[in-house]
Amino acid sequence: MDENAIEDALAKAQGKLVFTVYLYGKDKDFAKNFIAVLKSGGKIFPATYWEDGENSLSESHPGMVVQELFYYFPVGEISLEKTVILEIGDPKQKDKVQFEIDLNKLK
Repeated sequence: MDENAIEDALAKAQGKLVFTVYLYGKDKDFAKNFIAVLKSGGKIFPATYWEDGENSLSESHPGMVVQELFYYFPVGEISLEKTVILEIGDPKQKDKVQFEIDLNKLK
């Protein structure tokens, strides 16, 4: 990654919590409509920006596709001292993937 790309990435992420996740599915477009929310302190914060990263066949999970996803959340009301739940999935489906993240330990 060249210096300009690094500076652009840092500028885009300034003042935000950015999560990169890798999800596995059975077909190339399995994560096409996925969105993310962050649950913290009884509130739900939708991602303000997201983008799809690389999509490729998994070497570690034969027959599966791995999708890289990036989700951005504004720091404002989210306490960086708490554990949060990152929930990702298709809004039309019940089942969502959840990650519990202790932000205090990430500092």
